[in-house]
Amino acid sequence: MRIIGGVDKGRRLHPPPATCTAIRPTADRVKEALFAIIGDFVRDAVVLDLFAGTGALGCEALSRGARHVHFIDNDVQALNIIYRNIDLMTRGTERTTVTKFDLRRRSLAKKLATATSDQGFNLVFIDPPYRGTFIEPLMNTLADGSLLANEAWVIVEEEKQHLPQKPFTNFSQTQIRRYGDTELGICRFISPQQENRP
Repeated sequence: MRIIGGVDKGRRLHPPPATCTAIRPTADRVKEALFAIIGDFVRDAVVLDLFAGTGALGCEALSRGARHVHFIDNDVQALNIIYRNIDLMTRGTERTTVTKFDLRRRSLAKKLATATSDQGFNLVFIDPPYRGTFIEPLMNTLADGSLLANEAWVIVEEEKQHLPQKPFTNFSQTQIRRYGDTELGICRFISPQQENRP
């Protein structure tokens, strides 16, 4: 597991322990394809890494010039790995926030209200346990609050054929990509204010 682009390209990251089955890192080839799609949009972005696991996606964003990354996970082992991987980054430590809370039981909007800039997150990674019931409620929460900047990218990772095929409310689902058993939904947020503008 490594950084594949940006100023920290080639830097090895700490993987989860072999005994830990709860953390599923995004494969390097999926990560490479994902950031090829995003391109330079990541530069100077305010990023949210939900179900962060090892923090590999957020660390990749830092390497590629993200302004700030907010990592969230509820697993103690994951949080320890995230902190260790942030420490490996040459420019990451002062541009990160790490939060522990259970996304299934607490209000995402309330918890993140102080985490965003005035304009909201520009880029969100959502990589929950496969075949869960998290994705649609999370997308609704993100769209309902002031958490997202207009035209923010939201990237959802799921098992193949388990990602919703229709666009989420207030999102345009621009594309679905499949890589082996992994499916990525690449969505753009459309602010209701912008959508209703004449």
